[in-house]
Amino acid sequence: MSRKTIALGALLAVGSAFTATAQQRPQEPQPDLPCDAFRKNDDGEWVAKRTVMVPAPFGMVEIKADQVVEEDLQERLDAQCK
Repeated sequence: MSRKTIALGALLAVGSAFTATAQQRPQEPQPDLPCDAFRKNDDGEWVAKRTVMVPAPFGMVEIKADQVVEEDLQERLDAQCK
């Protein structure tokens, strides 16, 4: 093996280690949801009672009245709004 190949392999290994470490940082907890703005429908899914803005990892998201919410928000509502 040439020195260039060994050096390149070492750089790639170090870069991969930094990338893996960066991806393992814990996420900040998301703010509380307005539980009073949601209800469960007959199928057990969370539905917005009114148009409401909710915090998401990438910013605020508008949920329209009578809209069934996405799976990740279903899980957050299950955990928070019992």
